[in-house]
Amino acid sequence: MSGKKDATKSEGQSRKRTPSRVKDIDSHHKKSKHGANSLSVGPKKVEAGGNTKVMSKKERNELTKQRKARSQKNFDLIQQAVADWEKLRHHDTPSETRSQMVTMLLKKLDGRVAELAGSHSASRVVQACIKYGKASDREIVFKQVEPKLLELSKSPYGRFVVSKLISVAPKKSIPGKYHDATCVNGQR
Repeated sequence: MSGKKDATKSEGQSRKRTPSRVKDIDSHHKKSKHGANSLSVGPKKVEAGGNTKVMSKKERNELTKQRKARSQKNFDLIQQAVADWEKLRHHDTPSETRSQMVTMLLKKLDGRVAELAGSHSASRVVQACIKYGKASDREIVFKQVEPKLLELSKSPYGRFVVSKLISVAPKKSIPGKYHDATCVNGQR
């Protein structure tokens, strides 16, 4: 035992913190000339295609969009749908306009609703279509989502679409125990 203690002390590994080993918190977080932390907003060096060059924030955002468009399957469709969703969800949008926008969105998403319902941004679009759409629009969404209903209910974003479908469904179409579980005090 004492041999081990002597060995650790001889190697210079003491358990006490010495002032030389304590990091200065202020020097660890460097501040920019504007007083913010090291997260700068200005031009940064970005490696694109093997070349390192300085890019502005706008150029970096455009490069990020291009990379996402290459890697994500429905990126452009989702971006267009989210832009329409932003207009749809505002409280000052008239109900007639909302109904037309929902119909237009469902035409854009036709055949892909189940796939997009599992996506972060697109699931919000599908939920808005369910919320603001007519009964016929909800039926269209349900028919497209029905084959993957169980899979979506276990998905992190798709579960909200399934929950919204259950909450707006007519009481006669859903067994009592499921409908009561989603309604609070008889309200949807």
